[in-house]
Amino acid sequence: MNPKKVLVIGNGAVISGWAPMVMAVKKSKLFEHYGSMDDTTIRKFVDLLPAQIVHEYNLIRGVVVSRFGKDIASADVKVIKNFLVNFFDFIQRIAIEYDTVFPFRIELGQVLSMVDADTGIMTLNYDNSLWEYSSGGSVLFANLLHLHGRAVEPESLYFPTDNTVLDEIANLLQLLAEDTRRKALFDEITGILKSKLGDATGLLQRRSPDMRDQLNAVHETAIDWVSGCEELIFWGVGMNPYDAEFLTILNRATGAVRVERSLTVINICEETGEKTRAYLHVEQNDYSFVKAKMT
Repeated sequence: MNPKKVLVIGNGAVISGWAPMVMAVKKSKLFEHYGSMDDTTIRKFVDLLPAQIVHEYNLIRGVVVSRFGKDIASADVKVIKNFLVNFFDFIQRIAIEYDTVFPFRIELGQVLSMVDADTGIMTLNYDNSLWEYSSGGSVLFANLLHLHGRAVEPESLYFPTDNTVLDEIANLLQLLAEDTRRKALFDEITGILKSKLGDATGLLQRRSPDMRDQLNAVHETAIDWVSGCEELIFWGVGMNPYDAEFLTILNRATGAVRVERSLTVINICEETGEKTRAYLHVEQNDYSFVKAKMT
């Protein structure tokens, strides 16, 4: 399929789409040392979540690296183990909170009038709203890619920094495994990972090879769709740091060859629309903005 029109749907397309993430952060022990945060603060915090998690991990990794060749205190082992447990529990918490269907915002009718059966649909959302809509017989949402997976399949969830953190942990474990003096620490960490991930063949692959291949194929398809389309529609897409992986997809799709295409942004924030236009190198004459309502 080579769609001429591509619709990208973000969290702003559904009502209360951020509430589950706010709840997941509140219930997670990964960030409890930040103290109590109100919902508004958490919302801002979530925008920078990828950087926050990498920062948390780098602090933990520093404990091991700085002590490499020295005795590592049991307290340090506990800190490392707690991070790993809390990181995987946080991902699972997201799956639990988003395993639901949200109502679309009032712009749904307008969006449906802009697409047809040949439109490529991509969603950044974890929830089941679009899946329910498409599986219910809607031809318009038949060509559907879940770029970040679906909550009903926790293994499929693609969380920002997911691969970065897991790769870094794998490097750390390799460092420990190669030093016989660190065997006890290596055994403790791998033990906790085995309890969280099951069979530790490829310790940090919380996804099966088939699921990894499936997600990679989805992302490659998204790149092909965006690079070859003539019209893009962004509905409720914030273009925030939280969407770092999606921004990478856009970079790959639009970076090499500049293709003339039109862009329509449906959003509550005009600044976000202009940021999207500039990011995709769309000329002002080919750009239109639709002000979304706050309901």
